[in-house]
Amino acid sequence: MSAERSPGNGRARYAASDCRPQMLHGYVAGTSRNNGVAGEEVSVTEAMAPLEASTPVRHVRELERRVTGCTSCDLHRTRNRAVPGEGPVGARLVLVGVAPRRQEDLQGRPFSGAARNVLDNALLDVGLDVDEIRITSLVRCRPPTDRTPTSVEVETCSSHLEAELGLVAPEVIVSFGALATAVLYGRSLPIEKVAGYRLSLRRDVTLIPTYHPVDAVRGVPQAAAALRRDLGAARAVLDGRLRTGAQVLQDLRARATVGT
Repeated sequence: MSAERSPGNGRARYAASDCRPQMLHGYVAGTSRNNGVAGEEVSVTEAMAPLEASTPVRHVRELERRVTGCTSCDLHRTRNRAVPGEGPVGARLVLVGVAPRRQEDLQGRPFSGAARNVLDNALLDVGLDVDEIRITSLVRCRPPTDRTPTSVEVETCSSHLEAELGLVAPEVIVSFGALATAVLYGRSLPIEKVAGYRLSLRRDVTLIPTYHPVDAVRGVPQAAAALRRDLGAARAVLDGRLRTGAQVLQDLRARATVGT
């Protein structure tokens, strides 16, 4: 694995659990590392074909109806409300969390309560408009006691996320936490090692892993600062002030070729 961390201070220290689900391999293209040494390429399997980005908004509404009525796994038995993604269909930036918690389960909206306050403040600090961002999650129903979703639950729900990303066709995805990063990237990566890196996914999408807003609520060291830094990096990529993951990867591959 290779990557380039976005500029910023503070070394992430939160130990991430081992996360192995690999359902969205269609987004993985490879990465690049800031030491200038090209890493191994990740083998890619073809993902299910997403709907085209030009698909009318009504298809997103249909997807949201599928989510709210989904009974594909046992989580539907204990939920109050399923939580579909929220935000414009043509959003250039998508934020991907893990699963609804108590407030989201009650309100039916992603990121509510204290975690939403942290997220909104971080977005405001870096000049991102929440109304122009799509916010979603791996799993759409709250796991009991807010436990981490199982690999079966993530896999069962992955078709919703795959379809949603295909419809929105974002330029940048920010993944909150190790599990969301592992699913999108296709391999387990400790969040303290990859937070703030720009990873290259298929379809020229840049993935920027960072800490979950809940980590900042819990007082995890560096979480709040890293979240602001990495959301700022997402804006910089969209504005053209930072290279995309694909550009970083291309540059490092070129360096590796020259060095051989």
